[in-house]
Amino acid sequence: RGACSDRHSQWRADGVVALNWIDRGVPQQFQLDANELHPEPPPALPETWGSNPPSLLGAMDEAMRIAPNDATRFALNCVQLRPGDGRIAVTDSRQLLVQSGFTFPWTGDVLVQRSPVFRCQELVSEQPVAVGVTANHCAFRTGPWTLWLLLEKQGRFPTFEGVIPAADTAKTRLRLTDEAVTFLLNVVPRLPKEDPTNPRVTLDLNGSVSLLARGTEPAPVTQLILSNSQRQGDEVRLDTDRQFLVHAVQLGFREIELRGPESPAVCRDEQRIYLWTPIAEQPVIVVGTDTVRLASPLATSTSQR
Repeated sequence: RGACSDRHSQWRADGVVALNWIDRGVPQQFQLDANELHPEPPPALPETWGSNPPSLLGAMDEAMRIAPNDATRFALNCVQLRPGDGRIAVTDSRQLLVQSGFTFPWTGDVLVQRSPVFRCQELVSEQPVAVGVTANHCAFRTGPWTLWLLLEKQGRFPTFEGVIPAADTAKTRLRLTDEAVTFLLNVVPRLPKEDPTNPRVTLDLNGSVSLLARGTEPAPVTQLILSNSQRQGDEVRLDTDRQFLVHAVQLGFREIELRGPESPAVCRDEQRIYLWTPIAEQPVIVVGTDTVRLASPLATSTSQR
């Protein structure tokens, strides 16, 4: 992935494949005895393919990163593909990502099992992506690559449409500047934590736009002031898992809809909706007399997406 170079492979007469490469200056070697392999033939190809833009691979990667490893009552370790509006949906019960506008040439919803394959840098290209289904697989084809994902036929995906609020019901809107986002992505992962298993921050939209974090006592509260970012509507404070806030801006969103401290935070654009649930079990973090304040660089205008 950019760190490796000078890769060479050799197929020996005894059927052993020897691979040699340099990883950041250190020689590496791997050998594989092809005689011990008993590869199965590839699955059947779909009879019908739907053509999609290269962005489908990135959309599948984003969805697979949210799907958890395990499922309980619902098939949360799967990604739902729905024809009609070409929708990709995934949830881990705390966050939900819906992406639409793709072409899926089949009838009825399809569940594909979680896979990290879409992270492979070798798949990144500007070529279109064809997709289709067979009796047991969903197939993706781009350039020289064909991927088969096993279908989940027994699991049931949760009905989530009812948790997505209408855009016009937002009581508060937060608009972030690009400078604030860069600052947030740099600083938030290093903020103190009260509990390693609960990396919460308080989003404080009372006057200035800021994030509040607290370490274990007697550590002071740390306040990140997001300069030039704007609140429209009601003042509000809510606790949130910092990872979800970071994920929202990493997805490219610059506006967050809020409806109170116990309602989901929502980001949306023409083809995507991302929402997550706040943390309501603990009192919000508030500014104290010894608060440590950090401010993002000033900007001349806000940016939206």
